[in-house]
Amino acid sequence: MECPSCKHELKKLIYKDVDLDQCLSCGGMWFDGGELRKAKDKEDEFLRWLDIDLFSDPKKFIGGNSTMNCPNDKEPLYEILYDNADIKVDVCRKCQGIWVDKDEYENIVAFLKRMVFHEDAKQYLLHLEEQIKEIVTGPESTVSELLDAYMVFRLLESRVVSQWPKIEEIMIALRATLLK
Repeated sequence: MECPSCKHELKKLIYKDVDLDQCLSCGGMWFDGGELRKAKDKEDEFLRWLDIDLFSDPKKFIGGNSTMNCPNDKEPLYEILYDNADIKVDVCRKCQGIWVDKDEYENIVAFLKRMVFHEDAKQYLLHLEEQIKEIVTGPESTVSELLDAYMVFRLLESRVVSQWPKIEEIMIALRATLLK
């Protein structure tokens, strides 16, 4: 495949157990449909429940034409914002592949980490409710959705403890009592 940015050959590489294509010239990476999510999930276990669907809003694709074409099917790419971050990625509506320029992947991961660690306990309680619903209705396997819910539960637990330290003392005392 040809790099959509600089036209050099893309090289296959395995990153965090995910097959993707990278341009050794400009440093950009091509993620086939679903590969960006998989790479992000492997990057940090606490990010796995955060699934940003770049293709859900058709309004994003109006007037957002990129100057590049998809390396898979040669369709025009669309330049859109990654969620509400100030990070632009190029996406193919047809194959749902995603092109990220050099350092954009790291910026996406950093953005997601900021999202995760700025939520409070109340927000995590709402996220946990969503994740529990996704166990039955979600797009991923049941095991994957269970893991997502478990990660949100762990984040909720850490937020509760950090927001209300007295609760941690009570939990420790309860554990000690129950284990006697």
